[in-house]
Amino acid sequence: MDLDFSAEQKQVSAVFYEKLNDIDIYTEDNQKDHKFYDKFFGKILNGTNIKLYKTFQLGSKDDVVKSCKADNSTRKRLYIVDGDYGLQFEKYPDDLRDVNHLYILNAYCIENFVICKFALLRAIDIYTGGANSDEDVQKALDYEETLDYLTHLLVPLFKYYSSAQELNYGVKFDNIHTFLTNNSITVNENRITDKINMIVSWAKANGKYSELQKMIERRNRQFPETRETLLRIVSGKDFILPYITLAINCRLKKICGHKYHAQSNGWWKFQLVDNIELNKLDELKKALITA
Repeated sequence: MDLDFSAEQKQVSAVFYEKLNDIDIYTEDNQKDHKFYDKFFGKILNGTNIKLYKTFQLGSKDDVVKSCKADNSTRKRLYIVDGDYGLQFEKYPDDLRDVNHLYILNAYCIENFVICKFALLRAIDIYTGGANSDEDVQKALDYEETLDYLTHLLVPLFKYYSSAQELNYGVKFDNIHTFLTNNSITVNENRITDKINMIVSWAKANGKYSELQKMIERRNRQFPETRETLLRIVSGKDFILPYITLAINCRLKKICGHKYHAQSNGWWKFQLVDNIELNKLDELKKALITA
């Protein structure tokens, strides 16, 4: 059972690990997820001679930023927050890029960095106990087709989500299951259209439609409809990874004739870390080394 500690208490707990950590790493999320973060950052720092035993999850982005601003220690440290919708803003909100020892991920969230074809293929092998042929594993993943399908549907949606937030419209943030048809792997395009139309209607009713149009035009220029854009601006945690793992389960059932026990997002993330594409994390690695 996890105890409910405040962000300040979680931050202070780092003192107990000073002999085990050469760097204190603070992130968003809950402490129950620390094993994933420990493994993720340990993978990045492997071979750098920087010891890392434990990372610290402080809660929300606001919790991380507040703790970072209040930290006057001389320890080597880095506070890391998700890029979120702000990646698409003309100027990142609240001048956070100017806060010392604060690092903003160049993707929606950390989960975006663990999604890659090779890592997923290896995870499927572990998931199925190596019981399937390479051809069947490739079919179950169907990586390129899946990313293209999600790109077409989700990149436009997230441009509107981001624009709504930039306009201070508190539109409800959903997850991929909101848009699936009868728990299948078919995304209901009408639901996405309805969500976009809701944002457009709000903008028109509040005299901000012209501003919204300009935001969308700028986003279309800056973020073309590609797989790379999908893996940068769409939530890996709540949309991409849950969809991919659900699709894997559905396809495996068709290929193998039986259903595998569904694993949690946490399980998949933990497996994927072993084979992440480290070259995509060079900027973060440099920030950790020079913190």
